[in-house]
Formats: sequence, C-alpha cells, structure tokens
Amino acid sequence: MFFFEGDGRFKVMKKLLFGLLTAVLFTILLIFMLEISIRWFRPQVIPQGTSKVLYQDSVYAYSSGLAPLTEGVSNGAPVQVDRFGFRATSVVLDTSRKSWLLIGDSVTMGIGIAADSTFAGRLQHSQDSVQVINSALIGYDVYDYRNVARALIENRRFGFNLQQVTLFWCLNDIYRNVAALDLPGGTLRNRFSGALTWLRGNSRLYQYIKGALFNRPRAYFDFDRRFYEMSGQDLKSALEVLNEIAEMCRAHRLSFEVVMLPYAWQYTGGPEMFAPQQRLLYGLQARGIKARLFEIDKNQQDVQDLYLFGDGIHFSAAGHRMIAQELSGVGN
Repeated sequence: MFFFEGDGRFKVMKKLLFGLLTAVLFTILLIFMLEISIRWFRPQVIPQGTSKVLYQDSVYAYSSGLAPLTEGVSNGAPVQVDRFGFRATSVVLDTSRKSWLLIGDSVTMGIGIAADSTFAGRLQHSQDSVQVINSALIGYDVYDYRNVARALIENRRFGFNLQQVTLFWCLNDIYRNVAALDLPGGTLRNRFSGALTWLRGNSRLYQYIKGALFNRPRAYFDFDRRFYEMSGQDLKSALEVLNEIAEMCRAHRLSFEVVMLPYAWQYTGGPEMFAPQQRLLYGLQARGIKARLFEIDKNQQDVQDLYLFGDGIHFSAAGHRMIAQELSGVGN
C-alpha cells in the first residue's frame, strides 16, 4: 500500500517537474524568438552602454576625456579615438589647418551613430576651408565644457589653428551635483544596476518594452526643466560659466556660438515648452553671446524619427543629418 502511494506521488511530482521544465523552455524559446524579431523588424532599437576602455580620467583638469588611440562601442556604434583624444572620423586631423572646435556632451559625440554620420562627421566632410574637432564626451556638463575650453582655447593644447567654437547645449548640461537616485528611474537602477546594465547592452527586447511602457522623454524633460527658474542659482551659475568660455574666445579672437538642442518631448506642446531655452537665450544675449535654438518643423518632419528609439534626447542619423544641414547649409 505504501509503495503504491509513494509511486503515485512520484508520478505526480514527475508530471509537475516536466510541466515546469516545459514552461521554462517555452518561455526561453518565446523570449529568444521575440528578441530575434525585434532585431530583425525594429533595427532602430539599439543597445545602450559605452566601452569603459574609451574613458580616461582627468584629461581636462578633473574632467574625463576619450583615451587616445582606443577603440570601443557606444550604444552599438563603433568608436575610434584619434591620437589627440577626439572621436575620429575618416578625416585625419592636422594641427596646421584652420579648425572649428565643437564642445558638447553625448549628443554631440553622437552615441549610437557611426562617426561619419554624426553632425560633426557630416560637417567635417562638408567643409573645405576648415576641419572639425569634436571634443564632446558622454556625461559632460557646463563645468566640463569650461575645462575643455581652458585646455584647448586658453592653453592651446595640441596647438590647433582654431578659428571658431560652437558649444552645443542640452538641457541636462546645467547641473552637476545631482544624486543618481534623484534622476528618472534612479531608484530602480540603484537596486538592479547589474542586471539592468546587462539588459541595456544585450537585449533589444528589453529596450523595446521599456520604450513602449515608460515615457522616458517626458520624464527627463520634466526633471531637467526645473533647473531653469529665472531666479535659480543653477541658471545663474551656468550663464557665468558660459560667459567665461565666451571671454576666452574673445581673448583669442575666435568666433563663438551656443546652439541649443531641443528634447523631443518639447514638441508635444506649445511655445511654453521651450521656456528653459528661452531663459538661457535671454541670459546669453544679455551678455553679448551669440546663441540660437535648433528648431524642428514638426509639420514637415516626424519629430520622433529624428531621435533614437525611446530616447528623446539623443539624435538619430536623420537628426544628425538635419543639424549638419542647418549648420553648414550643405546637404550630404
């Protein structure tokens, strides 16, 4: 009697384990098939993350920079760094040529985009009289911009024959000392940082689901706009630093301009959505600094097509092409 009862329990357990194993295998197969489908049918969904080998500490005072003569990947796009520590294009830089210095963050660096397809790369190929130097790096803010300017403009590092400087401004350039936990999604990233880092870099399905379920473009815009209050210290400090950079350029007789790049979410509303840039523009013009906002005609162009999938800050290849065309007047 006990033998048969034990045998019955064994059979039930065996069926349960078989069913569980089947469910697990089916789930894995389904995830695998969905992952392949996203990669095949949604090529605009790209991985996130940048190779650590590309970074070098304290290149410009306390600011990091790209490590010279390294190669890596940033958001799925290959990145090569030249001997000066700038993102390389197919054009080799020559210190004796007249040069146009670009200062910016990850948007200007062009994460997720091949070097020659970024607006910096396109400008490089469209200009005959001047070469383009892209000094941008992921994570830079206005205080890093000052360090870069001091090294390359004031101290003439590398001895480039600089003629003009353009600083590309994103809304998140205004702050530095903000805790990672306070950023959108910061708590989740803090608790599951290892797993999320792996998923961001390896799973297109994860990226697709995140983009579909969470409105990151709105979350980041709502977070960043708070730093642009007219009476706030953040805006005042940013304007002071930008004025320092402008003074460096004046001292060396260099043309200087600030180009403000918008977030995708700003085009979902009216003119009031651009209040942060308008406040910065007002402050810059009051100081005699040339500045403008790069504008998108949403009646002529699908704004989302100009940005990376689920991003809202970083531009797609189409967005980089549009920026280059406006800055150079040359389509290529």
